[in-house]
Amino acid sequence: MVKLLIIADDFTGALDTGIQFVNKGIATQVFTKMPEVIGDIDEMTEVLVIDSETRPMPAAKAYDAVKNITGWAKAINIPVIFKKTDSALRGNIGSELQAVLDGSGHDKVYFLPGYPKIDRCTVNGTHYIRGQLLEKSVFGQDPFEPVKLSYIPDIIAQQTALKCACVKHNEALNDIKSDERIVICDVEKHKDIEERLDELQEKDELCIIAGCAALAEALADKLRFDAAKPQSYRKSENFLVECGSLNMITQNQLDYAEEHGFSRIHMTVEQKLQRDYYSTQAGLEFLHKMQEECEKDRCLIIDSIDREEDKKGFMEANKLTMNDVRALIPTAQNIRTPVRPGHAPHNNNFCSGCQSLQSPDKKASCRSDSAYHCTL
Repeated sequence: MVKLLIIADDFTGALDTGIQFVNKGIATQVFTKMPEVIGDIDEMTEVLVIDSETRPMPAAKAYDAVKNITGWAKAINIPVIFKKTDSALRGNIGSELQAVLDGSGHDKVYFLPGYPKIDRCTVNGTHYIRGQLLEKSVFGQDPFEPVKLSYIPDIIAQQTALKCACVKHNEALNDIKSDERIVICDVEKHKDIEERLDELQEKDELCIIAGCAALAEALADKLRFDAAKPQSYRKSENFLVECGSLNMITQNQLDYAEEHGFSRIHMTVEQKLQRDYYSTQAGLEFLHKMQEECEKDRCLIIDSIDREEDKKGFMEANKLTMNDVRALIPTAQNIRTPVRPGHAPHNNNFCSGCQSLQSPDKKASCRSDSAYHCTL
């Protein structure tokens, strides 16, 4: 029986949150759209994660999508709804928080946005990344979703008129006014999340919550699940990294890996954005090169990080906007490196950058018997 629904706004966030429960042996399923019938959900599933794919949507469309999912969850009596938000507060934060309230009929949503283990903290309602104001961090320069504010009520107010309350980490929830429907809780240390969840359980208000993967990690220990022994995995010498992330933090991690022994292939702008590139002779030769590299190197990175001047030149030549580029990435990248039957040189695979993981119709290839969901 499903005890918890998580609504994420992109595929990366869905997996990032779902894995927190898998690590505790809790049966978890991830869907890239709302299940068409209840029978699509495994009867053993206790945590259901749905990728609403609303990160790039206009606020109104994101609201409708999340409200629809929330209403569906209410209709089938899922007791706890968790709106997963980005730990850097990108996306439609305000509209989606209002959507879970409107769709569920609940009075308040408790928002715990911090992730202290990676130095993303909320103090007095203001969000910080590694000690910097959010707007001054790398996320303030995001090419698609720059966050230009740091005070969370101001971020939320861009998309909803609902009133917010800010609660310090050492304050109780006793003084929240009836018209303050979004309750933003400071998170400076991981124990702040754990203690706030304990308080919500004592008040019988652990129903509608919001936050990032840190909240999921803590929640896995608070709700009553029929957890089994976590699965173990065999360590492999081979490791393939496929990266489509634009985040400078990720790019620095790739540079570090390359400096410490990983081989690396940089994709060109044409390989990333040109339609039907992989049907051309050059495209087929590139795929063959990737296969050869996979067979030769134990640790390999394939990334789509390009020089800014190359991207600008391609965009100007093809009259493309940044939104066009965003749509082209999954279209052009809807290929798989051809590996001969029976030959799988890399046992471990890591993908970063959610768009490169999905085909144009947003169906994730997670499991051979299903086009749109995976069991973690």
